[in-house]
Amino acid sequence: MLKKGLLKKITVFAIMGIMSLSLIACDKKETEKEKEDKTEEITEEITEEAEPVIPEDAEEFNGVYFVVPEGFTKDAAGSDATAVAYLNEEEGIAFVMAVDTANSATESAAMDAFDAQIKQVFGTHVTSSPVSYNGYSATEWVTDATDDSYEGRSLVICDGSLLIYVEYVSYTGGLGYYDDLVESIVY
Repeated sequence: MLKKGLLKKITVFAIMGIMSLSLIACDKKETEKEKEDKTEEITEEITEEAEPVIPEDAEEFNGVYFVVPEGFTKDAAGSDATAVAYLNEEEGIAFVMAVDTANSATESAAMDAFDAQIKQVFGTHVTSSPVSYNGYSATEWVTDATDDSYEGRSLVICDGSLLIYVEYVSYTGGLGYYDDLVESIVY
C-alpha cells in the first residue's frame, strides 16, 4: 500500500523558451512570389510551434493538460483546488500534480524552496538536475529511497506565474509510467 506521507502537495513553476524566426536577406533580389512563399512558410512554422498539441485523451487541471496513464484512478482524498492525485493501487504507484497559476516567486527562489522541501520529505541524499520534457525546461529530483523500498521523482516546471509540480512514487511498478506522464504535459 502507499504511504500517504509521501504524497505531500507542493506547488512550483517553470520557464519556457521563446523562439523567434527572421528572414535573412540574400545577395540576389527576391521576387514577390518568393517573398510571399517564405513569409507563408515562416508564419506556418510559428503557428505550429505556438499552438501546443493536446492529446485527445488528455485531462485538464488548472489549465495544464496531461494524459493519465492506464490503471490510475483519481484519489479524491488527495486532491483539492491546487493539486490532483492519482493512484494505481494494483501496482503500488501514485502521483500528484500541483498547479499554481498565480505564482510570484522568482525561479531561483522557487527552486531553492522546492529543493529544501523535497530533501526534507525524501532525505538529503536526493539529487536534482535540469531536464526537458515535451519541450518544457524543468528541474527533476531523484527521490529514490536509500533502502530501495520505493522509486520516486519530483519535477518542477517554471514558466512565469505558472507553477507545475509533479511528484511520482512507485513502491513496486518502477518508473515506467513517469516518462509517459511528464512527456504528455501541455499548457
